[in-house]
This record gives sequence, structure tokens and C-alpha cells, in this order.
Amino acid sequence: MLRIRFTAEDLERTTFRPSLGVLGELGFALRQLHHADRRSPFWAWSLAGRTRLTGRLRMTPALFPAATGSHAGANGSLEPPVTSTFLDLHALTDGMAVREDPFESIRRCPPWLMKAELAALNRWVRLPSWSADLGGGDVEPRERLVRELRTAFPVLLEPHWHALRQHGRGRLEMYASSLMAEGLSAALARLHPRIRWQPPYLELHRPYGATGTFELGGRGLVVAHSVFCWPDPILSASFSDESASPTLIVPLLTGAAGLASCLASARSTGPALAGVVGRTRARVLDILDGGGTDGLHTTAVARRLGISPASASGHIAALRAAGLVASTRAGYRVYHRLTALGVAMLNAGT
Repeated sequence: MLRIRFTAEDLERTTFRPSLGVLGELGFALRQLHHADRRSPFWAWSLAGRTRLTGRLRMTPALFPAATGSHAGANGSLEPPVTSTFLDLHALTDGMAVREDPFESIRRCPPWLMKAELAALNRWVRLPSWSADLGGGDVEPRERLVRELRTAFPVLLEPHWHALRQHGRGRLEMYASSLMAEGLSAALARLHPRIRWQPPYLELHRPYGATGTFELGGRGLVVAHSVFCWPDPILSASFSDESASPTLIVPLLTGAAGLASCLASARSTGPALAGVVGRTRARVLDILDGGGTDGLHTTAVARRLGISPASASGHIAALRAAGLVASTRAGYRVYHRLTALGVAMLNAGT
């Protein structure tokens, strides 16, 4: 059992997120892809993914290996963080501007931070010799990793992204209701069947082998949800900023039937909406739905669609004219986000 100790300041600084974001969730999805077996609720999903990605992913199997467990020391330091049993894309990129193309965040990750993450991972699994090049000055190894992540995303995560975010928002609404009616303790008590709130400790049962007491020390805690983090919760701490709030990654769905239902419903997302606005514009709405409150710039949308920026701009202009998208200029870039009407239409089309 791992116990997370809260002070009064930690409780004040505790926040909730509906998801880990694209890269964080993709990291967990890759882990499930490479290691799901017939007993896993991800088996059908992983089999379909492996079939489509055969021969296209050469780096990720080594960087997202099966769980081996890790340990927290009694002094409250995670050495390494629990997610060090695979490459933690969330820890590598959390805090970078949400406006940027998420895959660009991997390119911009400082070499020393990539080295630290790989060194922590290498303590628990044997990495191939080429992995050291990811933290070096040569850009090509990092480019290969980015290309693999870009290849994996439309197969593994993008078809399901809207449905996953909807589930996360539903959970966030439940916490908000608990907070308003009963306070933070009630919300912490309802996080997950394997998490128990025993003030001043949040107790994690079966947290991938981690044991001991982890002191938040006034940094607070971010509670984020993930569908592909399953079945146990995971604690992630930042290498780049020791003062940053650690992230508790909580499985969004606890039962195999719920996971299968979520992924099945996600597969059907879009056809009704595509029949109204067209397939490409439906995908634009879906992409912007995951762009955060600041939105995404035109080039980032184009990259995700695999089309030219000029074509993406034309589709966005049509959606803006219909009142589904709002755009703002910041310097030489224009950022786009869904309007309330765009969100409503996207939800109605699922």
C-alpha cells in the first residue's frame, strides 16, 4: 500500500482534470497495445490495433514495457516515480503550452529531462542501446519517436477520443457535485475502489507494487483520469519541477464491461455528425474538442488531419461561419476552439 499524506495546504491546492491529455493517454494506450492478453478488456481493441500497425512501430514496444512495479521510499521520495515502468509522456510534457501540437512537445522536451526519464525507466527494465540517443543532441532519434507516436494516434486513440473525454467530464461533474454538497473529503473518498481516504492520508491499494508514505509537502495533488490506465491507479511526479504538484492517475472505468462499452461507443462516434457537416469537418470538431480552453492553431489541426494548412483553414472557416468554431489571433497564428453550439452539436452527433 502507498499512502499519500496531505497537509491543509495540499488540500487547498488539490485539483481535478477530466483526462491526461492526448500524449498522456496515448502512452497508456501504447502500453496496453503491446501487452494486452486474451483476459484483458483491451484485447479486441489491441488486436485490431496491432493488425493495422504491424511493422510500423519499432521503438514503442521497448519504451512501453509490461509493468514490473516500483517502490516509494519511507522518506516520501518516489525513486523513481511509479510511472517509471514505462516512458511517461505525461511527465515529459505536462506544463507545456496546450496550444501547441502535442507531438511537438516531444520534440521540445529538454534532453536532460528525456535522459532523466530514460534513466529511471532503465532501472526497472533493460532498454536497448539506441534509447540513449533519444536524450542526446541528435534530432533524428527523437524524430523517429515522434513519427511513431503520430502513426499510432489515429489508430489507437483518435477514434475514441471524444467518447473518452465525455466519460471524463461526467466523472468531473460527479466530483463537483460532491465538493459542493459535502466538501473535498467526499470527493476524495469516491475516487476509485482501490483508493481510500483516511485523513490525512489517501491510501492506494495495489499501486503497481509501490509502498511507503509519499509526502506532498504543500505541493497539492492533481487528480487526472485515464481510460487506458487500468486496472490500478498510478502516481506520477515531475522530474523537471520538484515544486510541481504530483499527478494521481485514476482509472476512469473500473469494470471490464464498462471499458468494452466505452470503446464500443467510441467506435460509432461521428457518422451522424459527418452526414451533416461532412467527414473532414466532423473530424475538425472532434480535434478541437481536445484542444483545451485556448484551442489549437491552424497548422496543428492540419497536421492531425493530414491535410495542408490552407485546406484546414477552409474547413475551419466554414465551421466558424456556422457558429460552431470561434477563432482568435495571437501574433502570427490563429487559434480555434469550439463554441457552445459546436460542443452541443458534437455531443448530439455521437
